Amino acid sequence: MRRFPKPYARPLSDTGYMSAIRQEFALDVPPREVRAALTNIGEIQKWWTRETKGSTGVGEQFAVKFSGDDAFALFEVVRSDDDRVVWKCVDSKMMGGDEWTGTTVEWHIKDKDGRTLLELVHDGFAQGSTVMRVCTEGWAYYAGESLGAHLVRGEGIPYDPEQQEFQKTL
Repeated sequence: MRRFPKPYARPLSDTGYMSAIRQEFALDVPPREVRAALTNIGEIQKWWTRETKGSTGVGEQFAVKFSGDDAFALFEVVRSDDDRVVWKCVDSKMMGGDEWTGTTVEWHIKDKDGRTLLELVHDGFAQGSTVMRVCTEGWAYYAGESLGAHLVRGEGIPYDPEQQEFQKTL
């Protein structure tokens, strides 16, 4: 499994820019298994954080929590197709702020000869966002390492406050 972090900025308007995290992962599993891991609460708990609750149907909401109730993100599922899953963050508290609120997390799922090319785009951060570095590292770990381990070996590495040093800063 390889990851290719690609942060970029795109014009928001004539006066500002929004920044995004873009990463790609090659996974040795079929796309249907990747999609299931992104659209099922029980599966998300196995690779991101065990403290995940809610529903993942289009129009429904789910929450992920880190460090008890101190850090969280509440997502609304806005799209869930075979090749694309989109979550919009409607409320958050990460690293003491709400910079995730209003951002979207898009998962593009592509079949490549029985394997999956998964592209993650977490978009909508204000330019110069202070949380992007930690989020970039976090997504590389959770979407790349932990999700991949869950899908390939059946053993993801979800958030654990005792084990995940970089997450202690959230």
